[in-house]
Amino acid sequence: MRILIADDHPVVCDGLRVLLESVEGMIVVGTANNGADAVDLARRLTPDLVITDLKMGDPNKGAIDGIEVTRRIIADNPEIG
Repeated sequence: MRILIADDHPVVCDGLRVLLESVEGMIVVGTANNGADAVDLARRLTPDLVITDLKMGDPNKGAIDGIEVTRRIIADNPEIG
């Protein structure tokens, strides 16, 4: 299973990567530290699964939260879980 992780805390991304890749058949194909990068990477990498933080960055400064990230990814790639 090809997985994309999106979280604005590097330690969370790193920890999830190590945990997930310790399971046979799982590979983390990318990590994103903000919503815009997550949407872009999902388009380019077409993972099977995206794990995203719900609160990434300050929405008052234009950050895209995890719910909007999910909406955009599903709109572009409905087969991604």
